[in-house]
This record gives sequence, structure tokens and C-alpha cells, in this order.
Amino acid sequence: MKNSFKYIGLGIAGVLTLASCSDTFLKNKEDYDNVNAGIYKYYSGCNGRVNDVYSWCLPVTNDMTWEYPSMGNADLAGKSTEEYSGFSDFVNPEI
Repeated sequence: MKNSFKYIGLGIAGVLTLASCSDTFLKNKEDYDNVNAGIYKYYSGCNGRVNDVYSWCLPVTNDMTWEYPSMGNADLAGKSTEEYSGFSDFVNPEI
């Protein structure tokens, strides 16, 4: 019984090895998430990038998340912006 499990395991490993992608696929792979200076040559690319940056600055209506640090309330994260006067714990130079 142990030998059959070994042979099945070796067979699966062999199939996975033969079914892996070729080197030409890896050489031709492009990074589609890359944002370089070429997007600013066109209005649509520049507008999309500005809209993306602006969307990251908008507050979340539910709760603070890793992506949006402030939800617009007078909490510590919200008081760290220029809209509130004074210092919060995040921007206090005396701490």
C-alpha cells in the first residue's frame, strides 16, 4: 500500500512538472500593473491616475480601514488633517 502512494505521488509530481509553463511564457510576461510616465501622454491616462489618487483621499463612511485612514469623524485620524486646528497624537511634535 505504501508503494502505491509513492507511485501516485511521483506520478502527480511528474504531471505537474510536465504541465508547468515554458520559459517563453515567462520571458514574454508583462507587468500590467506598472504605471510609468507613458500614461501621462494622454488625457485619459492622466485623468485616470488623478481620479485614482483622489479616490484614495476620500473618507470611508463605515469605519477606518488600512486603505482609507479617516472616515470624516473627529477621531484621532481625522484630526491629523489640515481641516482641524491644533495637534492630534499623530502629528504632535512634542510626543
